[in-house]
Amino acid sequence: MAGPAWIAVTAIAARWRGWRVADYLALVTPRGSEFAFGFACMAALLTTFDVLTYAIGRDLVPTFMFESYKTAQSSGHAGAVLHRRRDHRTGHRGNRVPADSCFVV
Repeated sequence: MAGPAWIAVTAIAARWRGWRVADYLALVTPRGSEFAFGFACMAALLTTFDVLTYAIGRDLVPTFMFESYKTAQSSGHAGAVLHRRRDHRTGHRGNRVPADSCFVV
């Protein structure tokens, strides 16, 4: 929520000064060739890192994420499913989301 709030405050401040918000925030629509170049670079990076991850023997998708997705799919839930582990000492889930949690959409 901090990002949208910061953008809104900045946009309001720019309007109060009489500036165009798009100019102040340097919002420029990229040309098609620039977009294609960026997309190609991102695809190459993602593919390279997936291949390297596979080459060193690591799972591309952690087991708990795969299991969460399969459970959500089999139960018919299409929305966001939060997978959280229970504290093995107390059985309490707690308020914080632990590191091995994921959202399946």
